[in-house]
Amino acid sequence: MNESRKKANKKWDSQNMKTLGVKLRKEIVEQFYEYAKAHDTTAHKLIKDFVYERAAEMEEKKESV
Repeated sequence: MNESRKKANKKWDSQNMKTLGVKLRKEIVEQFYEYAKAHDTTAHKLIKDFVYERAAEMEEKKESV
């Protein structure tokens, strides 16, 4: 990827994206990683899917009111 594309991506990300972080006990995180691996996915994907699903539920509730 060339430098101008990287710069454009970084600008777009800064305007449209936000990072969600969470601190958890080490043993909980390890259990979650094991769960993800056992289900042939990643912890990142599980968390991302969960957030998107909850956001969609909230949108549905807004539309039904």
